[in-house]
Amino acid sequence: MEKLDKLKKRLQMFLVMLFLLPCIFIYGCSCSPDNTDDDSTNKDIICTVHFYTGIAAEFNIPSQEVQYGKTVTKPRMDSRYIKGNTIYQFIGWYTDQTRSDESVWLFDNKVYSDMTLYAHWEIVE
Repeated sequence: MEKLDKLKKRLQMFLVMLFLLPCIFIYGCSCSPDNTDDDSTNKDIICTVHFYTGIAAEFNIPSQEVQYGKTVTKPRMDSRYIKGNTIYQFIGWYTDQTRSDESVWLFDNKVYSDMTLYAHWEIVE
């Protein structure tokens, strides 16, 4: 009887592992950074890209919905903006508000999540 109980427990453990391992693999790996190039598994995911123009709010660039792993379309915008007596030159789009060199957005980059791109302007002297 004791052997039968051990055998039942082993069988139960085997069945649990048989079920859990594929679940962990399928759900744990599908969106991991190592798998971001496999766009076919995420083709139904839609990411929203927002554009924050800052001082040039009247440009009012609409958000874009982008399929996971695809590129966002570069919005059309004037390269210069005049507010009062100040002239601003558009520098580019950045992934964070600090607008550091590391956060420059290149429009051939692929989108893998919802995001906001921030316009960077400099005063023309």
